[in-house]
Amino acid sequence: MRLESITLKNFCRYYGDHEVNIAPGITFIVSRNYDNPEAWESNAVGKTSLLHAISYALFGLTPNGLKGDDLISHQCGPKEFLCVILDF
Repeated sequence: MRLESITLKNFCRYYGDHEVNIAPGITFIVSRNYDNPEAWESNAVGKTSLLHAISYALFGLTPNGLKGDDLISHQCGPKEFLCVILDF
């Protein structure tokens, strides 16, 4: 079984709808700092949020015990919700 994509809606820093396709053979997640593309640091760009989304979809909570309302994007209004879909 292989994880092919993660679909997120209002999960942590991912406000709105996002789909992340996972390349075959992936062993780690990297990203660049979009605020400063020249920088080597890539902090706060959503890598850990992707791992937390996988854990939430499989087990109903993140490795550090967060669930439900603790994970919804802070940009959401009162009637918005979060959703995580894993496609295998």
